[in-house]
Amino acid sequence: MFGPEAMTATVSWVYAGLALVTLLDVFLPVLPAETSVITGGVLASAGHVEVSLVVAVAVAGAWTGDALAYRTGRLWGRRHRRPGARGESAVLRRLRRALTARQGHVLVVARFVPGGRTVVSFAAGAMRFPPGRFLRLTLLASTLWAAWAATLGYVGGQVFGDRLWLAVVVSKATAAGLLMLSELARRAMRAAASRRRTTRPVTCPGTAESTQGAAPVRAG
Repeated sequence: MFGPEAMTATVSWVYAGLALVTLLDVFLPVLPAETSVITGGVLASAGHVEVSLVVAVAVAGAWTGDALAYRTGRLWGRRHRRPGARGESAVLRRLRRALTARQGHVLVVARFVPGGRTVVSFAAGAMRFPPGRFLRLTLLASTLWAAWAATLGYVGGQVFGDRLWLAVVVSKATAAGLLMLSELARRAMRAAASRRRTTRPVTCPGTAESTQGAAPVRAG
C-alpha cells in the first residue's frame, strides 16, 4: 500500500491531498485531517516526503480553512452581532462567554478537539471576534497541531520501520489516547475546583469568627 515505487510516483499528490484535506476538514469534520498529517509524518520517516513540508502544508491548509470558516460565520451571523441578540442559540451564547473570558485558550484547544475547530471558527465569525487576533491565534493552534501530529507519525515510523501501516495505526491511537487523557484531566480539575468552592466554610453573622477582633465593650 505504501510501497516506495508508488510513493515516489505520487509524492506531489501527497502534499496536494494533505493541503486539501486539512483545509476542508473545517467544513467536513469527517475528513481524516489528523490522520493525514500523521501519515505524512510516517512517510517522512521512510524518506518519501519531507517532514518540514508536511508540517508547512498542513499549517497552510488548516489556517486557510479556519479563515474561510470565520468569514462564512461572519456573513451568516449578522443577527448575532450583539450579545443576547434575539435568536442567538444557547451554544453561541456559551461560546461568546468562553471566547470573551479565555480567548487564546479556547481557540488553541479547539484545534485538538474533534469538531471543535469547526464550531469555534464559525462562532468566532458570527460574533465578530477581532479578525486579526483570530488569525494569530489560529495560526499558533494550526502550527502546534500540525507539528504534534507529524511528530507522532515520524516517531511511529522510526519505531516500526517498514511496517508503515502499523505506524499510522499506532500513532493515531496514541493521539486519540493523549487527547482522551487530557480531557479526563481537564474534567477532573474542574470537578476538584467545583468541590473546593462548595466546601468552602461560610461564616455566619454572630458566630465566633464574625465577632473575633471586635472592639471590647466596657461596662459603664
